[in-house]
Amino acid sequence: MEYKKLLSVIEKKFSLDKTSEANLYISLDYQHIKVAAIYENKLQMLEHLYYYQPINTEEWENKLENIKNSSDILVKRDWKSVTILPPFKAFTLVPKDLFVPAHALKYLQHADNKAAQNPIVANEQKNFDAINIFNVPYLIYEWGKKNYTKVNFKHITEIFLNQLKNKNTTKESQIHILVNEKYLVITVLNNAEVLFCNAFEYKTSRDFLYYVLFVIDELRIDKSKTSVKLYGQINQVAEIYRLLNNYVSELSLWEGNLTIEMSENFVNITKLHYFDVWGMTL
Repeated sequence: MEYKKLLSVIEKKFSLDKTSEANLYISLDYQHIKVAAIYENKLQMLEHLYYYQPINTEEWENKLENIKNSSDILVKRDWKSVTILPPFKAFTLVPKDLFVPAHALKYLQHADNKAAQNPIVANEQKNFDAINIFNVPYLIYEWGKKNYTKVNFKHITEIFLNQLKNKNTTKESQIHILVNEKYLVITVLNNAEVLFCNAFEYKTSRDFLYYVLFVIDELRIDKSKTSVKLYGQINQVAEIYRLLNNYVSELSLWEGNLTIEMSENFVNITKLHYFDVWGMTL
């Protein structure tokens, strides 16, 4: 078996006849595929597949086609909407007032000189008057367009920033960090404005710490007056958490406040670890 199911919960009352009124969310990330279905603002299905080997770019279409054909839910085409979160790719934020659609490739090429090789998506970044521009791997983009009538793509930084609405109303800076197995996204807010947002790949916990302290030093942030909140694949016993806790005065985990409802069937899931799924629903 090339993967194992870390989680698979489906409400018995969820009817496949209702898919045209429901929303489907698919998160793709290196060795993970997560799928969720929401109907009338209630979580109806959450499935998490973990692949034993990292999925290469050219393998995604076959992996997705295989799980679609083995799922009564994914094989349905007529969803109200389908949102796909592709594996992390370079991104850039452009102020909304300065954005010119015809120049999307030019903007992105500053972050990725191979940007022209894949479809480019430009989404409005809610709450921050900016446009988030990013690549979607070609095979994932084509698979989504081929299989679903109403499909859209989002970037992990887009949904991360969407979660930070009204998180900062004070003059002091706040640091929000999205933790992934392969990368971290650091966002610094000041007076509810984005002061900094960037992603870094890392291999060790000390690499992670280095990037956080580097950003703090470069922005001349006072660690004694700054709160740091962590999101995603993290917990309080992780080495990353313990290391950071030695350098910042206030460290916490995202509390997992959701806008969707879920039954007691989902009570045992770790909400923090499905941050990417909840973020797509906003």
